[in-house]
Amino acid sequence: LSGTGPKAGGPLYLYRLVNTQAQPQSQLSKKVVNFSLVDNFVNCLNQLDLTAEQVAALTNLAAELKQHSPLTEQVNLPGPTGERNFMLFAARGYVGCLANSLYDYCVQVIHAYATGNQVIMPVDGVADALGSHLPKSSYYSHDLTTVNLIHAVLVSADYTDIAKFKLDLAKRDSLLTHILPAANGGYNLHLLVTERTVSINVTATGGNVQLMSIDDRVE
Repeated sequence: LSGTGPKAGGPLYLYRLVNTQAQPQSQLSKKVVNFSLVDNFVNCLNQLDLTAEQVAALTNLAAELKQHSPLTEQVNLPGPTGERNFMLFAARGYVGCLANSLYDYCVQVIHAYATGNQVIMPVDGVADALGSHLPKSSYYSHDLTTVNLIHAVLVSADYTDIAKFKLDLAKRDSLLTHILPAANGGYNLHLLVTERTVSINVTATGGNVQLMSIDDRVE
């Protein structure tokens, strides 16, 4: 860990370890992000078996999550003269969804899409009905306890089989999977992204930033 660049973990990593929605006061700048997956999903909500109140709530949720998505943030990090350090966020990859109702599944899909992830839902009637309205490139139907590549699982507050699901998931010979229960009707967006730090030493390269750039991803 010698050197002056950003180290593994990043300034926001501590907040993954606490049960709170508090966010650090960091020097942030905003980026423009394509949220077409979220927008297209919101546009099809009226085709689903949802009440008008549920459609309105999901539409408002989508707008809020797009505004607060970590994908739009770039964190400027301190460094010595001649070095530029900053941190970006990227999607974790594949996010599983577990719920008992269509509305809760929709909440989970919006959270996953707002953080750039693809969704995996179990094979059941409710999930299949929703999946028929999702792009095939961003939705997969599979038994979550047997799929190997899954980075997190969103679990609704009223899901009753969570204990059995955890046991079945632990039997996999694969990566550890972060299980995220719903809190206050939603999920912590920072747990659905990875941190990517970039360190550029302009002084040591004589202006050629390609020679002394470090790009590191933290899961």
